[in-house]
Amino acid sequence: MKYIRNILIITLLFHSFAPGVFGLNYENSVVSIRVTTQEFDYYSPWERKRHKTEWIHGCVLDTTRGLIATLSLPLENHIYIEVSKHGEQTRYPATVILKDYETGIAFIAVPYQEFYADLEAVKLPENRTEPAKGVVVKWDTRGRFKSYPTESFATSIQSYEGLGGALIHQLITGLDSGGKGEPVFQGDYLVGITAWFDSNEKTIKANSSETIKWMLSESENGSYRGQPVFWLDTHYISGDENLKKYLGMKPAETGMLVSGIPPKGSGFGIIRKNDVILAIDGIDIDDNGLCDVPIYGKLNFMWIVLFNHFVGDTLELDIIRDREKKRISFPLLPETDDTILIPSYYRDTAPSYYIIGGLLFQELTRGYMNVWGADWESKADKRLAFYTKNYWIYPTEEQKRIVILNRVLPATLNQGYHNLTNLILLRINKTRVRDIYHARELIENSGDEFIVCEFAGNENIVLRRNSLIPETQTILKQYGIVAQHNLQ
Repeated sequence: MKYIRNILIITLLFHSFAPGVFGLNYENSVVSIRVTTQEFDYYSPWERKRHKTEWIHGCVLDTTRGLIATLSLPLENHIYIEVSKHGEQTRYPATVILKDYETGIAFIAVPYQEFYADLEAVKLPENRTEPAKGVVVKWDTRGRFKSYPTESFATSIQSYEGLGGALIHQLITGLDSGGKGEPVFQGDYLVGITAWFDSNEKTIKANSSETIKWMLSESENGSYRGQPVFWLDTHYISGDENLKKYLGMKPAETGMLVSGIPPKGSGFGIIRKNDVILAIDGIDIDDNGLCDVPIYGKLNFMWIVLFNHFVGDTLELDIIRDREKKRISFPLLPETDDTILIPSYYRDTAPSYYIIGGLLFQELTRGYMNVWGADWESKADKRLAFYTKNYWIYPTEEQKRIVILNRVLPATLNQGYHNLTNLILLRINKTRVRDIYHARELIENSGDEFIVCEFAGNENIVLRRNSLIPETQTILKQYGIVAQHNLQ
């Protein structure tokens, strides 16, 4: 397969497309974006890391409203954004209109209408009639405009994080570097925005124009609710004839078996464990959880939910339950603060934390796990990794977040506990802890002589309550920590 790809890449290089050959002048639609960001430190959540600057690309969506589409992840924790036009040295300050980290797309705008005077909005295809392909365009480090042919390799639904997803085109190309928002065009029309680049395989992944169109439609009324929440743990039947017969399916029928449904997701209480989903909105689901989509072929069933619906719409499922066929329906819900037990990150805000008696409490997030690096699954604390991988979407009324003891800031008050780290907090004075706000409430409103913190693994910390508040202020001063907590 790699050999065939290499031949195709060489062929593409000899058949380059000239910008604007189809009518749209790409140079007048593509902009360069300079982003200055400053990350928060999850290990010491009262601090920020050094700021950094990155150049990415974007394309003009609407010259009247001033909308420019780009990638959302490079804008995380942004401090300052500037936009440049082709052939100009001037950088114009820009503001964020909308950032969606689950779709991976952001809209920004330059607040000066004259900036758009000589720019041209890209066109979004109404109904695609052939697979994504065309030309990817970019500015090089010297400000020169370049274009590279691309050819479709695959299209799929992929998740950036959380419960949402994007339609991603994987394309073969001769691009030398990228993955930073370079637009891909097919004639006059935008195919998508490049989000990944593989230099070894010479492939890119472009977040599709369908993702952008869905976001524009959702934001038309002035508000943006994000993608609807619909998540299932499923077992793909994959042609298991004995299982199908056991479930009451006919030989020709296909579907996927529900093995779990999160308590805060759409359909909870209506969909049941061991239901077999045969079709969604009348579209058949195969034994691998895929549905047929014109042009793109087989896509994950989430295509139906994420790109054909909005929050509040009704979803219809044809199912087999207890060997009988049924049709069920339910409204699609938005994601809220209590939808997820273990969030991915604290995007654009400092991590929540609470310090008492030198005990540094935080809520478990994927951002905290990244303290161990990208391969945290093998390097991080095993208990935290297990929960992050397997229970991130299963909150309960008694546990809305997992609270952890990051570490103990050594002091006389907490002698004997200095080596404790990465423990899951279960109870304070025998009361189950719901989240970090509840932990603070239990400690500061307690009338008991002692504060007893119980952790998973039979670890306990016992501190005298009357000395906690004054000693905490002393410890904060010793460690140069300005704020005792970041809880709103």
